[in-house]
Amino acid sequence: MAGNGPQQFDGIWVPPGTRVPSTSPEPPTAAAAEAGVDLEPVEPAADDPVEVELAAVAAEPDWHDRYLRALAEADNQRKRATEQQRVAVQRANERFIMELLPVLDSASRGLQAATEDATVESMARGLDLVARQLGNFLNGNGVEEIPAAVGEPFDPELHEAMLRQPATAELADGAIAAVLEKGFRLHGRVIRPARVAVAYEPLDESA
Repeated sequence: MAGNGPQQFDGIWVPPGTRVPSTSPEPPTAAAAEAGVDLEPVEPAADDPVEVELAAVAAEPDWHDRYLRALAEADNQRKRATEQQRVAVQRANERFIMELLPVLDSASRGLQAATEDATVESMARGLDLVARQLGNFLNGNGVEEIPAAVGEPFDPELHEAMLRQPATAELADGAIAAVLEKGFRLHGRVIRPARVAVAYEPLDESA
């Protein structure tokens, strides 16, 4: 039985009948009952959605197991996605190589023919065959050549200026003077601009 004076509970002096909040879900201990102190759980703030959600999750007996299962499932999905991506890349590379092998075969036959008939004409025919097969292979995979010709205007979106040379009566200022390397687009996106020489009008130093 509690006396009329203040009582001590867990090292703290509290008056009789004092209600002390507690976060412990356990029922009041015998010491608390003896001291006349009522323990009641602290309710989450009704206006704090985070506390309300945490309290709801904590109230579920298997929340920790479900959390671990969710983590494991997420990890398994990540591993499956990584493996599927690896297989897709591997199969794409396989198709790419299979389509490129005929070009290699033509190059090998051209070299063999060149050793048997080492003429300029035979070598030119072999190189032309390889170039046409390679071009067909690239076109079939979405690669197209960027138009660039001498005399056409220089387009910085499609061309890369490597050299400059003085303009002439045939080549106006800003026109392409020479094509050094062809440019290519892949599915409409420039992957290598055409590398060109550009004509320019020299400054008139006498002015």
